[in-house]
Amino acid sequence: MSTTLRALGPEGSIFSMAHSNAVAIIPAAGRGTRVGGDLPKQYRQLQGKPLLWHTLSRFESSPTVKEIILVVHPDDRALCRDQVLGVGDGFAKLRQLVDGGSERFESVRAGLRATGEGDEIVVVHDAVRPFVSEALIRRVVA
Repeated sequence: MSTTLRALGPEGSIFSMAHSNAVAIIPAAGRGTRVGGDLPKQYRQLQGKPLLWHTLSRFESSPTVKEIILVVHPDDRALCRDQVLGVGDGFAKLRQLVDGGSERFESVRAGLRATGEGDEIVVVHDAVRPFVSEALIRRVVA
């Protein structure tokens, strides 16, 4: 059973949203070749934690998102588990860790394949954009 909440939308308007009704797909399978370096940028540090950790934390703390599907490069599974998923309190909303493809669209498709029939709203957010706000998540889901 979902709980209906009232939330402030853009310009202060009020809209209803079902509590915890969206699934977030976070594509994190990129190699970061344009940036260079030894690590893909989603694993580079920001304030002592990988960028991906910060992005996941935003969606983990969002009451708008019920579950997270994380799409990673197959070669990065252990790195992701050790340096991202194993840091702090973990990510209770993580539904599945999915192997991504060589192109972004393949990774998004892999994430979409991990959704289920009951997933009414699916949002896709890039792993290396850690500054997404709750207000933006609510606007997108609404």
